[in-house]
Amino acid sequence: MSSCLLDHLPVECLYMIFEYFWAQEIFHSFLNVTQYISQVLYNYNGYLLNFKSIRKKDFDLICRSIKPCQIQSLTLSDSEDTVEQSQLFLSFFSVNQFIHLRALTLINIDRNSISAFSDINKLSCLVSIEIDSNSQISINSIASQLKRIIVNSCSDDYSNHGMLIPSIQLPRL
Repeated sequence: MSSCLLDHLPVECLYMIFEYFWAQEIFHSFLNVTQYISQVLYNYNGYLLNFKSIRKKDFDLICRSIKPCQIQSLTLSDSEDTVEQSQLFLSFFSVNQFIHLRALTLINIDRNSISAFSDINKLSCLVSIEIDSNSQISINSIASQLKRIIVNSCSDDYSNHGMLIPSIQLPRL
């Protein structure tokens, strides 16, 4: 690795730049540019992970390079182009390791993976959750800490999808 002008930027400026990119874009653009930049990447705590449509190679790179405590936003998907992705991701990490997670999006999450989210109420920083109609998770235990809840469904009857959304208090919405 050689030296470049980015090495002269303070860490805070690089962090401000990273705020505009998904994690895979940051790693493709900045990883191994210089030793200084790589070190900044490994210490950054604001990663936004969007696994909705991601190549397996990029998925593996991110899972090898990021610690769960560095993730602020996570989108997991078990759609047609990312089958069983959530199960693979959760084999690397457990949900309670995401201590700085602020936003969580679950898209068509596999039934085998959904049980991993049973301790979601322990994520004290979580303020936003988006769940599609096929993901069966109860939001009762975390509703009071959320500022934003989105439940996408084709039906008005959420109980058919395993969603438990009774009349709940939402003091932060």
